[in-house]
This record gives sequence, C-alpha cells and structure tokens, in this order.
Amino acid sequence: MHRRRSLSIGSMSSGSISSTTSSTSSVSYKALQFATALEANPWQAKVWVFLGLSGGGSVNGIYFDTRKCLARAVTIDPDFAGAWNLLGNRGGGQVGLQTYTPAACYVRALEIDFTMAKAWHNLGMEGGGEVSGDTYSGEDCFIRALEFDLRHDQAWYNLGKAGGGEVEGIFYSEDDCFERALTINPSNAFAWKCLGAAGGGQVGATYYTSAKCFTKALELDPQLTAAWKLLSEQAGSGWTVGGLWCSKEECKQRGSRTKTPDSFVCGTASHHSGTGSDKQISKDRKMCMVTGLTLAVSAFASLSSWVPAFSPH
Repeated sequence: MHRRRSLSIGSMSSGSISSTTSSTSSVSYKALQFATALEANPWQAKVWVFLGLSGGGSVNGIYFDTRKCLARAVTIDPDFAGAWNLLGNRGGGQVGLQTYTPAACYVRALEIDFTMAKAWHNLGMEGGGEVSGDTYSGEDCFIRALEFDLRHDQAWYNLGKAGGGEVEGIFYSEDDCFERALTINPSNAFAWKCLGAAGGGQVGATYYTSAKCFTKALELDPQLTAAWKLLSEQAGSGWTVGGLWCSKEECKQRGSRTKTPDSFVCGTASHHSGTGSDKQISKDRKMCMVTGLTLAVSAFASLSSWVPAFSPH
C-alpha cells in the first residue's frame, strides 16, 4: 500500500486563493508569519514547506533557505510526499545524515504516493530510477505520469521529445504527443517548435503547417533561435511573426545567433534525460525554480488571512 501525503496550498489556508497578482513585500510578510509560527512550534512540517516556498527565513535566530526548510519538513514528517517532490525541484539536499539527489527525492515521494504525476514527470527528467524495486526509464516515467494525469502537458511534451510511447494501451507518436501538449497548454513555445520540426499537426480544430508552428513558437518566444533557423529552411520568401514581416534572410540571421535552451519543465522543476550539457541543465532548473517561486508568491499574496493551526500530520 502506498501512503499518500501531498501538498495543497488551498487546503492549508483559512481563505481561498482568488488572485494571481502579488508583491515581494506581501510574501515577506507571510514568511515572517510562518517563521513566527515555527518559533512557537517548530514541529509543523507544512509550515516549514510554506516558509521554504516563500524564500526561507530566520527561525530562533537561525536562517533557513528554501532547501533547508524543505529538508526540515521531511525530517519532521518523512511521509510528506509533496515536500520530497519540492525538495527534488530545488536540487535535493541533506536530510539527517544522508544527502538526497533530486532523483532520490522523487523516488522517496513516489514510494509514499505512487500516483503523484508530478513526481513521475520530474523523475523522468532525471533519466528515471528505481521505485519500489522496479526500474523505470525516463520514457517510462513520463508514461506513468500520464497514466495518473492525462492533462499533464509537460509529460506529453517530454514523451514526444523521447519519441512517443504507449499510454493506457494507445500508442502516441512524437507529433501526437506535441499535439496533446499544445491542446492542453498552447503557450508552450518549445512544443510548437517541436511540432513544426515533426511536420506540423492539428491542435484543437486547426491544422498547423510546420511554418505556422514555428511562427507560433516565435510569437511566444522571439528568442527561440532554433525556431528562427527552422523557419528559414521552409519554402517561401518570408513570414509574418507577431504582426511583422520577416524575410527568409532575416529569419536565417536570427537563427544563427546564440542558441536558447530547448527545454521546458515544471516544477518545477526542465532538462531532458541523457541530453544537453550540465550548464544547460542548470539553466533549466533555475528557470523551473523561478517559475515555481513566482507561482508561490502569487498564492501567498492572495491569502486573505492565515491562522497557524497546522499539525505535523
């Protein structure tokens, strides 16, 4: 039996999350509240997670950064799957006398909650691993993630990058996967670029040629040089990108500039298993951390009030 313990910000607050706007000062104020609550009772695992997501803070004169807060949470509650997943997102850390890599954190999360799609996806981004005695490749992990959450757009995208695979008895080619990812989240510039590279496809009720996929990608991310290069290789004298005409030669010139990372992850934390340099992976992890912390900032700022009424279980 797999024990389940996940993190739901909404269920931890006395109010509902109703706004996506926030400010640094409001997050700092929340962090101060969390730190104050922990000084009164340092055994509240969920509050340690909240303090970590708000950037960390000082508790009884000792400063805890995000990773240390998350490590403290799983030390108090070793069955807190959500905290293990978040610790992996932040690069892992030391829990007790043992150092956990990101992959080891995701494995721990899945040994507690086998159905956690985010942890499966994140483990796939690390190249896979052994969970409860069974070995899973990166592709296997993306498939597992989708078996538990068919609307996990990043898992579809990364399964497509891996060449496609069988989900719930149906085989999906790489372009099928990119189409699925974009149907769920049409704002993924990298998925548009990949769908274009696969020859184009149908997203929703609209069919997109390769050239149209590349222009969609560039409207979302004008710095995606790979898309500029691929667009310049299409038949035609030029294309409209973001309302502006760009000749074939201009697209070619833009495509020859410094390359941007060709990856996108959540949970945040997004590199591709077995590919790319360590520098690339580091960039992607930072991107994921910034995205995750930005979402956390928005969530905390919208909490109308907060009552320190948490328990470690």
